[in-house]
Amino acid sequence: MNAKRIEQQSLNRGVIINILMGSAGMLVYAFTHLEALFLDASFVLIECHFRHSCRRYFQNKSEKNETVSKGAVYLRTGLCVF
Repeated sequence: MNAKRIEQQSLNRGVIINILMGSAGMLVYAFTHLEALFLDASFVLIECHFRHSCRRYFQNKSEKNETVSKGAVYLRTGLCVF
């Protein structure tokens, strides 16, 4: 398995996990009306949106780059914001 495929799979799994966490947070907020849960869930869903856009950006990227080492693929989410 090459490094680009591993990065793509980790981004895909991260998006799926974030969708589940954000949805669960919103569901619990609907029952309890705790503002802290709403804030946490909204931040998780915003992060999920940025990860999804990063995933699409790096899928469509035509030029090749060096492999990001030590699991720093999650730092790319911040790069897409800027």
